[in-house]
Amino acid sequence: MNATPDPTRWLIVNADDFGASQGTNEGIERAHRRGIVTSASLMVNMAGTDDAVRRATSLGRLGLGLHVNLTNEWDDPVVDIDDLGACEVEMAAQLQRFCDLMGRLPDHIDAQHNVNFLDHLRPAFEALASGAGLPLRGSSPVPYFGGFYGRWDGASHPEQISVANLEMILGTHLAGHDVVELACHPGLRHADLRSEYDREREIELGTLTDPRAARLVDRARFRLGTFAEVTAWLGGGSVP
Repeated sequence: MNATPDPTRWLIVNADDFGASQGTNEGIERAHRRGIVTSASLMVNMAGTDDAVRRATSLGRLGLGLHVNLTNEWDDPVVDIDDLGACEVEMAAQLQRFCDLMGRLPDHIDAQHNVNFLDHLRPAFEALASGAGLPLRGSSPVPYFGGFYGRWDGASHPEQISVANLEMILGTHLAGHDVVELACHPGLRHADLRSEYDREREIELGTLTDPRAARLVDRARFRLGTFAEVTAWLGGGSVP
């Protein structure tokens, strides 16, 4: 028998790279409709951005944040990330672009390749998020866990994104948290995106939509939610 989720324990399963390509978008939509993904981070300057926006309008329960893209995947960077002024201008432009596309602010902010954790960029990201009243990955009351990832040092590690490892993550790494974000990167291969993480995206999609994944979340006594829901709960307000 599955355990009853604790209403005071929240797990946000956030899919990065929404908008990167049509295949990535399809994977994220499946992982939300058929799996445990509750939230996604939109890239506003990619080939699949318009497709992601169309999908998002039909996914009313999917939380949606801004995935600031300064670095791209394989192409030349959007800006020189050593140029703080250029980065600040681009970050503000992408936040405005999100608002123009969606007609509202994002639920949260994070960044491609987690550049918001870089020492020289962190204050700029914190100022952007604070100015908009939004949680920023790694600088908010919602701790970030990025260990559900299947590639590093040029090698694939499919065992890291398996159902078995998800069980270990939920039972060990996340066990001490009452609120936590689990980042993921589900997707399908598509010609619009050249990425070394293609195979791993599809493995993640399989894990996140496996019926066992939802049972594991229940067993860990987490309540699945979005940043908007968790922010409201932390603030003592009603959950949307």
